[in-house]
Amino acid sequence: MTSEVMENDNKTLDSGTLTDLFVNLQKSSALLSTEEEQTFLNGLLQSKELNALVNIHSKILSNVERKRFFPVPALSDGMQVLADVLELIYQQPRRSSDCQELFLMLQKPHLQGLLCAHDAIAQKDYYPRLPDIPVEDDEEEQTIKVVQLVKSNEPLTGTQSAEPIVGATIKTDELTGKIVIARVMHGGAADRSGLIHVGDEVVEVNAISVEGKEPNDVLDILQSSEGTITFKLVPAECTMNVRESKVRVRAHFDYDSSTDPYIPCKEAGLDFKKGDVLHIVCQDDQYWWQARKEGDKHMRAGLIPSRALQEKRIVHDRGMKKDEDEVTSRSMKPGEVDGKEYFFVTRQQMERDIDEGKFIEFGEYKGNLYGTSTSSVEAIVHAGLVCILNPHYQALKMLRTPLLKPYIIYISPPSLDVLKQTRMAHHARSTFDVNNSRGFTEDEFQDMIRHSERIKFLYDHFFDETIVNADLADAFSKLLAAVNRVESEPLWVPASWVQ
Repeated sequence: MTSEVMENDNKTLDSGTLTDLFVNLQKSSALLSTEEEQTFLNGLLQSKELNALVNIHSKILSNVERKRFFPVPALSDGMQVLADVLELIYQQPRRSSDCQELFLMLQKPHLQGLLCAHDAIAQKDYYPRLPDIPVEDDEEEQTIKVVQLVKSNEPLTGTQSAEPIVGATIKTDELTGKIVIARVMHGGAADRSGLIHVGDEVVEVNAISVEGKEPNDVLDILQSSEGTITFKLVPAECTMNVRESKVRVRAHFDYDSSTDPYIPCKEAGLDFKKGDVLHIVCQDDQYWWQARKEGDKHMRAGLIPSRALQEKRIVHDRGMKKDEDEVTSRSMKPGEVDGKEYFFVTRQQMERDIDEGKFIEFGEYKGNLYGTSTSSVEAIVHAGLVCILNPHYQALKMLRTPLLKPYIIYISPPSLDVLKQTRMAHHARSTFDVNNSRGFTEDEFQDMIRHSERIKFLYDHFFDETIVNADLADAFSKLLAAVNRVESEPLWVPASWVQ
C-alpha cells in the first residue's frame, strides 16, 4: 500500500524521509495526547525492521528506474485458458497426433503448477494477509474521534437551556448518564462537517472532561470558548447518513417556538405563520421535524412540531378524550339530559340488547339495569380518540380484543395498615353508605383487601400495569405518566392483534 501511494505521488520513501518524519515528530510532540503515543511513534520510526523495509523498497525502485523495464504478465488467467484448450481438444471427434500430444502435455502436473504460479504472481496473490482481530481483544479500548468546529451563531443545547454554538443538541443518556449528541440540525456547522452524528458520546470539550456533568455545564464551557471548539467524541455504534427530504407543506396555523413549553430547544425552533410554505428536511423524530421556510437563504433548519404532535395537541385542547356511552333502564331524574349522563331506554329494549351481545358489560342495581354500549366504544376508537373505561373486572375478557386493543391499568389498594391510615387521614367517606356520611369500617377495609386479592388472582395476567393507590396524588401522577407512555411509546400486545 505504501509503494502504491508513493508511486501515485511520484515520490520515493527512503531513509532521509524517515529522518525528516522523526525530526517533525519531535517538533510536534505537543499535539499528541499522551506520552504513550509519542513513545510508540518514536520507536516505530527508529526500528530496524521499518528501516530495513524502506531500504529494500528504495533498491527495488532504483533498480526498476535503472533498467526501465519491468516484466508485465500477458494474462492473469493462464489456468482458465489451459482448461478451455483442453475442452476444445476433447470435443474434437478426430484428433491429429499433434493434438493428442498437446492434450497429454497440458495435463502434466509440472506444467499446470507452472501456470498456477504464473497466475498467482500476475494477480499479485503473494501479498501478506493480516490476521483477523482476535475476538478477545481489549474491549475497554474505545475509538475516539477529534472534531474541530468554528464557533458560530448556532444552537447546541441540553433539554433545559440553549446557547448558539455549532448546530447540534445534546442530552444526558438515560441509561448510561453520559452526555450524547441528541440531534444534528440540517445545514448547521455540525451537519456540514459530516463528523458529528446522533448518538455520539461527548468525552471532552476543549480538553475539559464532561464526565459527571449536566448538559448545562457543557454549555457553560462552550459559552466561555472563543474561535475553534474541539470535541472528543466516542462514535455511535450505528451511524446513518440521513438524506434530506424534499417534502413541502403549507402551514395551517401560527407557531411561536418561544411559547411552546414542550420544544426540546427553544433556540433551535423555527417560527412560522399560517400560509407559510415549509421545506421539511428531516422527519426522523416522531414529534419534532426539522424544516426551513421555502426560499429562506439560511441553510440551517429549525425544529417544528410534527403533524402527529399537533394533532394530539388539538385533540387534547378540544377535550376530545371522552368516556363511553352508558345505558340504563331507570327513569330520568330532574335535570338529567338523555345522552349526557346516560342513554335512557326501556327495560325491555335493554334486555333485548343484552341478549344480542350489544354491551361490553352490564349489571343490575336497585332494580335498574346499567350497561356500557359496545358500539359506542368502537365508534370512539374508530374516530381515533381515546376511550376511558372504568369497567367491572368481569368485563375484561370482552374488552381485550384486537379491535379495541386496550391498555389495562389496575388501581390496587395498599396494604391494610396503609389503607386504613391514608383513608382516615384524608377523612375518606364510605362508598358503601348511600349518603357517604361516615368513614369506612374495619370490615369494609378488610373487604377491599380480600376483593383486590381475588381480582389479582383471577385477572392479573390481563393487567398491563398496576398502580398502588397508597397516596392519591402520587397514584394520579403515575396514572398520567402511564397514559403518556401509551400515547408515545410502542407497547407489547398479543401477536394475533397485529397479524
